[in-house]
Amino acid sequence: MFSQTAGRWPLDGLTNRCFHFARRVLQSLGCVDAPGAEPLKELMQRSSVMLLTNAAGAAGRFYNRSYLQELEGHSPFRFAALAERCKKLSKERVSLMRLIEAFATPTELGP
Repeated sequence: MFSQTAGRWPLDGLTNRCFHFARRVLQSLGCVDAPGAEPLKELMQRSSVMLLTNAAGAAGRFYNRSYLQELEGHSPFRFAALAERCKKLSKERVSLMRLIEAFATPTELGP
């Protein structure tokens, strides 16, 4: 939905509907009502909000400025700071992948 709508009009309303949908889905999950599951429920709620908030911040050109400012107020980080961090991490990702590959590749053991 987002990719088909992006560029035609701002994604503000669609994102709001997505926030509301995620909240309703989480509220309707019966398995989350188990004893002691409240911390998990809260984590899922916060994670879904952060996921949507950060995604909107990363795609800021598709939103009204006032909407982004409102969303940014719900984020512990400024969108610009997140974008800069992602840019730095993407450069390091190649090195990390090489390190993972080095450990994952079986090596011959000597006698």
